Amino acid sequence: MVLMCRNWFLITIDQALMNRVGIGPRMTAVSLDSVFAWVGGGLSGFIFNHLFRDALQQKLMDMGGREVAQLGSGMVEFYGLLLAIVIGAMGFSLISALLETFRGASVGKYLLKLHICSSDGSKPELSRLVLRAVLKHISIVFFLLTLLTGIQFYAVLGGLMGTVISIGMFLIIGQEKQTLHDRIAETAVYPIRKPDRS
Repeated sequence: MVLMCRNWFLITIDQALMNRVGIGPRMTAVSLDSVFAWVGGGLSGFIFNHLFRDALQQKLMDMGGREVAQLGSGMVEFYGLLLAIVIGAMGFSLISALLETFRGASVGKYLLKLHICSSDGSKPELSRLVLRAVLKHISIVFFLLTLLTGIQFYAVLGGLMGTVISIGMFLIIGQEKQTLHDRIAETAVYPIRKPDRS
């Protein structure tokens, strides 16, 4: 019996369960995602640096007049660039997370030919991928909730839940090769196999 996960064929069910991807390839995928985010952030930072620099310069002028703005001009250059790079990196990280949620593979997973499937290796339901993404990025979700509502308790709760999910990532070392967010969402990461043409 051959299973299909997103237009790519895996092997049999028994082999698929044993063929889950472990810590090495998944950490490599995370590293590639980070490189994608920071290189993209760096490029966008250099392109949009002037927008943040000008906004910071104006804020300094509003706070203390022209003298303060001139004294802080070197710092404004630095912080404008830093802010543009960080916001750019966050944007590219969001792109990667959305790809992982709606296509089953982040940039790093795609490059390594890895794919998120259901625990049994079959095509995952979108609801499972969304649940997995929310759990994986739970601290960011609660941070945004804190920004929207102003309720600081959400930030504390998000930090605690993020810590639990982060510690739960070490479960990948076990025999099941699933992180905590994979186990809760009933997903796992598998290598992509092209179907045999013979």
